Amino acid sequence: MSRIRRVLAGWGTPLILVGILAPALAGAGCRSDSDCKPGTRCLFARHRAEGLCASWSPPFRLTPETGGQIVPLHQRGGAGHPCQFTQDCLPGHACYKLGHHLEGQCFE
Repeated sequence: MSRIRRVLAGWGTPLILVGILAPALAGAGCRSDSDCKPGTRCLFARHRAEGLCASWSPPFRLTPETGGQIVPLHQRGGAGHPCQFTQDCLPGHACYKLGHHLEGQCFE
């Protein structure tokens, strides 16, 4: 076995673990506002155990009540877009809400 292969074999598993865990650690969630930096709040999405820290301002406009219907992709929004349901967001995003608010914002 060449020297390079031996070095890579020795570091392969740790490098793979770091590659898998780094994004999860960087996007670590919150459980309450106290877990967030000043000026941000802990927002929660339905069916997600942890929230995420984001600046909170009331949505600029109300999105129509979709009643769980699928919103056409061209009408969905990315990060920061106002939403009522995850279906109002682009694929890969979820609708995070503050407490009992009916509207939230889309985030990845």
